[in-house]
Amino acid sequence: MKRIFWKSILVFCLGFFGVQAQKKAFTHPEFDSLQHDHQTLAIVPIPTQWNSTERPDSLPDASFLTAQAYKTQEILIDYFEKSRKGKNLSIDILPLDITRDRLVAEGIDLNALVLTSPKKLCAVLNVDAVVLGNLRLEALQFPRLSQESSLWDELTGKDFVGTLALKISDRTSGRLLWKYTQILAKNNGRTLEQILVDVSKKMGRKFPYLKTPTN
Repeated sequence: MKRIFWKSILVFCLGFFGVQAQKKAFTHPEFDSLQHDHQTLAIVPIPTQWNSTERPDSLPDASFLTAQAYKTQEILIDYFEKSRKGKNLSIDILPLDITRDRLVAEGIDLNALVLTSPKKLCAVLNVDAVVLGNLRLEALQFPRLSQESSLWDELTGKDFVGTLALKISDRTSGRLLWKYTQILAKNNGRTLEQILVDVSKKMGRKFPYLKTPTN
């Protein structure tokens, strides 16, 4: 009984203070005026890096990191397309296949993507603003905790699998309109894809193109 009580207290404290550290958002003070005529937003592939100190032979290869960059893009577009269909967004999302086709037509792969300015990307994609970002991974998945884990280990053990950082840049001015950084929190037994889907939902609540932004 005592264990349950103290666990509840620790979960509350860690959750309350941890949320503040897990995410960080910035919105340009002139966002409303800068985006007043925006109609279409593109989300490009999200370059993925591996930051773990694990042995080299256990690191994901380049093909995994490339695939993950496109998978993250797919997850984000899928989420925001559903939001748009639900009439929660004030802007259209450029479809996944069109985004990829236009990048390929211009010879912009992942390597070229990080070297291409937001204004150039917007011009290539024929959109008013573009979402760029990066995903830094520390782990691919967490197994379930063993029964021998201590309460403190269970609550404060290694608590993240990486960090997702996204930003929106304007086509006309090239300015940074919005930036959001989210720690991908530990969730026992969940895959990276499942964690990213959950993060998309959290990030969506702070998305600046929401018709009725929520806190």
